[in-house]
Amino acid sequence: MSPDREPPHPAAPRPLPGIAPPELESSPPRRQERIEPAIAGAEPSAGAAAAAIDAQLLACSLRQKRVQLLVKRLLDAGGALAALVALSPLCLLAALLIRITSRGPVIFRHQRVGYLQKCFVLYKFRTMRVEPDAPWTAAQEAAAGSGVLVKARHDPRVTRLGRLLRATSLDELPQLFNVLKGDMSLVGPRPLVAFMLAPYPRLREARSLVRPGMTGLWQIRDRQHNTTASAMMGHDLEYVRRFSLGLDLAILLRTPLVVASRQGAY
Repeated sequence: MSPDREPPHPAAPRPLPGIAPPELESSPPRRQERIEPAIAGAEPSAGAAAAAIDAQLLACSLRQKRVQLLVKRLLDAGGALAALVALSPLCLLAALLIRITSRGPVIFRHQRVGYLQKCFVLYKFRTMRVEPDAPWTAAQEAAAGSGVLVKARHDPRVTRLGRLLRATSLDELPQLFNVLKGDMSLVGPRPLVAFMLAPYPRLREARSLVRPGMTGLWQIRDRQHNTTASAMMGHDLEYVRRFSLGLDLAILLRTPLVVASRQGAY
């Protein structure tokens, strides 16, 4: 090597699936984009991490757990049916209060991306007014192209009863019907709207290898960061990779404590 020639720079390490590469110490601090209402956008490194996802490898791993997946489906159906019977008085009370306190349907229906990337209709108790809100609609349309969900703690569209239902997560009880139908599982990645996954096609493919869940790793770990798929990426991929009935049981046991804390529930 010539003495006046600089040695070659080492190649940058390839990011691992679901893990953002570390920043250099000399890098300037990231500037956080602001959308009204203020929400955090996707991390710049999220696209690189998502591009490195190997969905085929994850699918091969799950094929080796086919018996556990079958048992999981049976437990989902039985657990959802038992929960619907036990919680039916509470569901009927919530439905009655929604009908009395605000105009509109009791059940909110929305398209979400489900198992094997097939869209399904998700059920929730309605927590918002049915009257359209032009500023919020415009803000969501502007943010949707970047895969960002506009969400704020003091959303004026949410009714007084809706705030209580959201804070206690009772608005999600109708999803037990989704579990019973086979659209969802009791445990799995959060069911997301399509535009949140549009910037990350490989993530969409990988997380849909299992059914979306009413609770999951992201829900019990980082529930307050809920406006982008990139914020859930690491938790979702870890769940798909580590899936087992034991992991599902651990998540289910921890969920009531998280719900009681009301963290990120708004």
